[in-house]
Amino acid sequence: MAQEGQQPPRLKPGASGTRKASGETVEQLDLGYEVRRLLSVYVEQEGVSMSSAIRSLATELVHLCDEHDLDPDERFDAAIEVAIKYGDRSKGIGD
Repeated sequence: MAQEGQQPPRLKPGASGTRKASGETVEQLDLGYEVRRLLSVYVEQEGVSMSSAIRSLATELVHLCDEHDLDPDERFDAAIEVAIKYGDRSKGIGD
């Protein structure tokens, strides 16, 4: 949910949607786009480097893992495996 003064998450263009349990269709969120947008806004507003912004995001993800009793090392290892398997997302924001 967007905070006051912020735009709500952008929906992935052309997404066909997914089924909810109630049978309603909802649009899919382009998570990669949203993360890049969030990091760009953070870099600009806080005046930090992209490296620092990514470290801050990773720190928040570790806190979320702890809150949900997940092993952050396991989650990051799995994410790295997926990134390697599916290749380069090709030059995003800040590159």
